Amino acid sequence: MAEFPRRAYPVRMPTDETATADSPSHVASRWRRFGRSPFTIMAAGSLLLWLAQPGSDYTLGLPRGSLGWLGWIALAPWVWLILAHEGLNRRGWTQVWLGGSLYWLIALHWIRLPHPLTPIGWPLLAGYLGVYPLLFVMIARRALRNGAPLWIAAPVIWIGCEWVQAHLFTGFALGLPSLTQAPYPVVIQISDLLGAYGVSFLLVMTATAAVFALRRECRIRRTAAVLITLSLVAASLLYGHSRLADQPAAQPGPTIAIVQSDALATWDPDPNRSQQIMDSLLALTRRAASEAEQKGQQVDLYLWPESMCRVPLVTLDNQLRPPADMPGGYASAVKSYQDWLGGMTRELGAPLLLGVDRYDVRRDSGQEDAEPTIYNAAALTDAERGVAAFYDKTHRVPFGEYIPLAKNMPALYYLTPMPGGLGEGAGPVAMTVDTEAGPLRFAPSICYESVVPHVIRRHVHQLIDQGEAPDVLVNVTNDAWFWGASELDMHLACGVFRAVENRRPLVIAANTGLSAVVDGSGRLLCVSNRMSEDILITQAPLDSRDSFYTSHGDWFALGCLVVSIGLIFVRLPQAACHR
Repeated sequence: MAEFPRRAYPVRMPTDETATADSPSHVASRWRRFGRSPFTIMAAGSLLLWLAQPGSDYTLGLPRGSLGWLGWIALAPWVWLILAHEGLNRRGWTQVWLGGSLYWLIALHWIRLPHPLTPIGWPLLAGYLGVYPLLFVMIARRALRNGAPLWIAAPVIWIGCEWVQAHLFTGFALGLPSLTQAPYPVVIQISDLLGAYGVSFLLVMTATAAVFALRRECRIRRTAAVLITLSLVAASLLYGHSRLADQPAAQPGPTIAIVQSDALATWDPDPNRSQQIMDSLLALTRRAASEAEQKGQQVDLYLWPESMCRVPLVTLDNQLRPPADMPGGYASAVKSYQDWLGGMTRELGAPLLLGVDRYDVRRDSGQEDAEPTIYNAAALTDAERGVAAFYDKTHRVPFGEYIPLAKNMPALYYLTPMPGGLGEGAGPVAMTVDTEAGPLRFAPSICYESVVPHVIRRHVHQLIDQGEAPDVLVNVTNDAWFWGASELDMHLACGVFRAVENRRPLVIAANTGLSAVVDGSGRLLCVSNRMSEDILITQAPLDSRDSFYTSHGDWFALGCLVVSIGLIFVRLPQAACHR
């Protein structure tokens, strides 16, 4: 009997659809999809950028600046996502936003520390800042479709977004890529031309060129991207070496004693706390004077951190010399206070520049018991007059020093621990101090004013226009709210850039650290310990070099913003490329 040919039935192998949940093929497929997801790619860039930021090394127990080199490749995953050919739907764009927000959630983890309510604002701030990486990817993909070469479009678009972030809603410039290079003076010298934006531009351009080098793109475009990027980086480093070499020989500068307090931040009312802080600071200041005398140093100026002088400075109509008929019987109290400051100045043999709250009573209020306007101020003492000058903070922190819209809706303050908002200062002030090097002008700033590039630049530029060009920049700050976290390192890195941008030494007095002296080339001459009392006595070397950035401001970043907007709408001719 003949046999029928045996039919071969194909064996159906498990696929993504038919495999069981625990089968190896299904698990591998899920991991592949996860690895290609926009969130994963964005999260990889977020992790690299956080590792490169100042303070991550402290968190991981590594030496300062040991991970900054990662800043050159940190944004490569985000650039890779821009080059992905498949379109992104709403879910994909949501993942891009979440992946970018993840960076800010990690980098700004210290936002949760100041108050029981700030953990609520922490993810909200991260979500807002996560919009900027989303815009970067979105606009860059649009520019790519419009024929723009990504190796130049990506850094231009990034800087446009960075400028908006530094200005919108008063601005926020912590955690930006440029800060990763603060430990490397030769890299950041271009900041006196382009601001910190120039450093971010190079980092994004390098990350983009690295992605081009790894992908099978058009050989001509790949070669052009890599060669032009390497040329710009080399030119930047050559400029950096040149500027460091051109730094004039150390000119005799003022000898400054930074008195770093260790007053922990607390919201618990304690009637003895202010007196304890004052006693501790006075003892520390006298110790600094004694140490300087033993070393044969003549201190020209003592610095106290922000708000550490716990006795407020009271003025009438912004005048330091209130008349005898000052309402409320303030006149005698003000005279006694200024006499005390004058006595301290005579005892130390040098003035103090101290952080203090200023209470200004307005004569035109029409009420003798009217509430004064409170300012976050820095005051310079004088042996004869008590107080020689004061500066009121001009760039206030929203939700930290005032509530937006609360001027018209004061009831908003009942929802916060703040009894009321702080007043806005009138403008920068140059304080003249007689030193062994001659009369020198000091330009104080307070707290996060040193974070935003255009604020310090505007201060210096205005003072130059007034014929009061500052010789030394000063920043007094109280970073105790962040309990020694990486915020201290980020804040210090911002100060390094402000010194280079304006070619002036910067002296920082910070409660709980990090206090420092930075020269006009961005080199840290000395840095205090964190979360401890400390004394730094050193000279701040003067710098006679000019700064193009101080004179012309954010011309480069604004140009990038304009070009970024143009790339959204303008279609460019795309040259054919043969591999």
